[in-house]
Amino acid sequence: FHAVAHALLRGHAPPYHIVDEEEKLLLLDQAVRHVFFDMEEQTCGAYRYSDQDCETTVRSMHGVFNALEGAPRPPPSGLQGRVLQRYESFKARDGGWDFRDLLVGWRDYIRSPRWPRGAFRHVLIDEVQDLNPLQLEILDALHADGAQLVAIGDDAQAIYGFRGSRVDAILGFAERYAPAVQRV
Repeated sequence: FHAVAHALLRGHAPPYHIVDEEEKLLLLDQAVRHVFFDMEEQTCGAYRYSDQDCETTVRSMHGVFNALEGAPRPPPSGLQGRVLQRYESFKARDGGWDFRDLLVGWRDYIRSPRWPRGAFRHVLIDEVQDLNPLQLEILDALHADGAQLVAIGDDAQAIYGFRGSRVDAILGFAERYAPAVQRV
């Protein structure tokens, strides 16, 4: 999904670079330190943070980000919301797009009038049990645009729940894209 999104968006999105895992962790670390510094400033030094606090929060936020890759981001609230907001602003400042941004960009492009209607006649989806809601939105849009979908997967092998995938992607596939569905 991500490679196709990147190829499609290259001429149809503002210039960007892909934020890899290493850069994501650096941006998260910066975001956490800025949020903690703000908390320290607001409490006139009554709140103090340590490097260990930062490292623990970065690890926690990395897990949150993985879970949110294919799902809507929560509205900013609490510490996680402030860190997420700061991360997004740092990423935008640097012209970075993470993997979620690629999927959102592709979904939005398909929904736009600039999308070349009928661009995909056939789409093969491997490991359909590992699709997340955002990827399903893309497939919905491609299917609505006339693409015939071929899906391969095994619900007993769904392993990416920690990244937002849901086994109902495969269990509900036939109903979602009926009537032209055959199970083999």
